[in-house]
Amino acid sequence: QDIATNVSIAMTRTDVSLKRIVSSDAWFARQPKALQTALWEAGRIRHLARDEWLYGAGDEETGICAVLDGALRIEVAVDDRRSVLVNLLIPGIVIGQSRRLGGGPRIVTARAASESTVWVVPDAALQRISSKHPEIWRAVAELVYRQLADAMQRTGDLLALAPRERILTRLRKLAGSSKSEWVALTVTQSDVAEMSGVSRKTVSAHLLSLQKAGKIRLGYGQIDVRAF
Repeated sequence: QDIATNVSIAMTRTDVSLKRIVSSDAWFARQPKALQTALWEAGRIRHLARDEWLYGAGDEETGICAVLDGALRIEVAVDDRRSVLVNLLIPGIVIGQSRRLGGGPRIVTARAASESTVWVVPDAALQRISSKHPEIWRAVAELVYRQLADAMQRTGDLLALAPRERILTRLRKLAGSSKSEWVALTVTQSDVAEMSGVSRKTVSAHLLSLQKAGKIRLGYGQIDVRAF
């Protein structure tokens, strides 16, 4: 599936509010202003219905993306019939990869957890950007490294933390850094159980305990996480 097309429109410099969302990502914000502008102008917007794929594991087309509104479920295939949720991408976080760096096809599936809007820069656009900004490949390598570090940290949390601490840590990492006191996550208790490696019943009990402690608020298909 071509992530550069399919209900996509060209981004323009007037999309100030949308660019601000992408610029809140620490990786994007570290890049030189000229490279930020080149990336932004090369991007496309896609609107996804709930459960619609942005891309699937094994897709040859790579590139980078960020959620502007809604959320993306990041899933890994366990076998031919089953996938497991490993992460939930909320607005303001950039992810991606590039075959230009020697990598292979997509290793995860990204699909909309709800109606969502995403910003996408495909590999072909990254290649065009590199003609004027060769530092783009260093930047993409840094992005891939960040994702690897995050994956290793999640693995460590799963192995070392007790269930209650594991669940709260997972929710806080999903919420990311925010200036708001509360961050709303479009996530169900079953999703939290899947990402935390515990049963739905165990998650339910610990979430009620965390709510009583004032660390989270439970809603229908949503969990509000206290950021600080």
